[in-house]
Amino acid sequence: MGSVMRKELVSVIDLHGYWSNILCVSCSEGKQISSSDDMIENIRECQPELAHFDFIVEGEEIYAMVDEVTQINPGDKCK
Repeated sequence: MGSVMRKELVSVIDLHGYWSNILCVSCSEGKQISSSDDMIENIRECQPELAHFDFIVEGEEIYAMVDEVTQINPGDKCK
């Protein structure tokens, strides 16, 4: 039996209309990323632990499809 996948919110569009990496704000801060594809690439480069997951764009949000045992703790890696 495979692991259960769930959606983990990783990015939203900010007040200026640019994508923001909510797990590691410094990764996207000041970069004015307007494309969801570019934001997904930013997440994969900045957070290699998420690189192998699939991403889903829903409106103004991007989710990583993670397995049930994944623990995303931005405080540990992004300081």
